[in-house]
Amino acid sequence: MIRKANFEDKEQIVRLFKQLHQYHCQISPQKHIMPREGFFEERISELLTENAENSPIILINDDGAVNAYALLRIIDVNGEEKVSRKVCFIDCFGVDERERRKGIGKRLFEGVREYAVTRGCNAIQLGVDTANENARAFYEKIGLLPRTIIMAQNI
Repeated sequence: MIRKANFEDKEQIVRLFKQLHQYHCQISPQKHIMPREGFFEERISELLTENAENSPIILINDDGAVNAYALLRIIDVNGEEKVSRKVCFIDCFGVDERERRKGIGKRLFEGVREYAVTRGCNAIQLGVDTANENARAFYEKIGLLPRTIIMAQNI
């Protein structure tokens, strides 16, 4: 079942959030480190209480277990030099490592898309690390295309 998260889901979301971040630390140690103890719990608690409407967490809950989650932000893009649009930005998109390659990510993305439509969005965007080849292949497979490439040089 795809639904918005509630406070009772916190422990399972924190587990998946840590799991995803540990993976990012492995593939991009030059950019990611494990934060202090309690960081993940605090961040998810904040999102589930203070920012629940503006930064919802959409999740898949099958058989009582949270298998996947997406942290979202709705962004209104307005300006003289920009085409007005409303974007559903995915800050985190994680599937339990034991549940990957079972169609759960695709189901989760469809849930995100449905949520974005109900909020009047006309685009979904996310950032993905170039080192995360599995995620890039997945996003391309479900129809996402590169829009902006950020170039960098360590100094």
